[in-house]
Amino acid sequence: MTHHGAIILMMLCLMLSAPLLTHAETHSGSAPETPAKTALSDADFNEGVRAVREKDYRKAYLIFQQHAESMQPDAQYNLALLLKSGKGSPQNFKQALVWSWLAQLGEVEPAVELAQDLLDMLEEKSVKDARGQVLERLEDGIAKKDRSAVMKIARYYQQVEGEPDMGQAYTWYAVAAALDIEGAAKARDEAFDDVDEADIVDLQEEATTLFDAFVKQ
Repeated sequence: MTHHGAIILMMLCLMLSAPLLTHAETHSGSAPETPAKTALSDADFNEGVRAVREKDYRKAYLIFQQHAESMQPDAQYNLALLLKSGKGSPQNFKQALVWSWLAQLGEVEPAVELAQDLLDMLEEKSVKDARGQVLERLEDGIAKKDRSAVMKIARYYQQVEGEPDMGQAYTWYAVAAALDIEGAAKARDEAFDDVDEADIVDLQEEATTLFDAFVKQ
């Protein structure tokens, strides 16, 4: 069993205040066309699932942390759960929010509810800082020409930014569509309906500049 293209969610049980999820469960969104590279094997990842079942939370935390840093959405969700519950590391609601948002942008559906729960636990200053960390990670992915980061940064401006910035969402969806990423053209056209006509030319020119930079060798 691999964790690329399928969400491998842990059975964190009631003690993690999370729904009981099988580690082979999939989400409804499409998988990234080009998953981010990870130095860890699928066997290592699944070892993290086993570690949770055996209540070796520190081992699980370290495994999922490494996968989360490699921008694997399923690992990001699992890490957020561990940080929220304080298993394997002290509770850290702000960092749990960062990882749950990144998982949400990777289309892990349970991450939406988890992020909302965490938002209710934090003051606005911490939430703003978490948003900044999410955007910084996505921009780093763009700089490294990670195709999976393109749709995620578009969703960031639509779903995570304090006030949805549909102009920037449209711009990045346009870049993703030009890269022929699955679902991007539809998302671009839907975002277009929420963009001011006076801004569209500038946004399309910005998209062209971003696209050219992304495909430049």
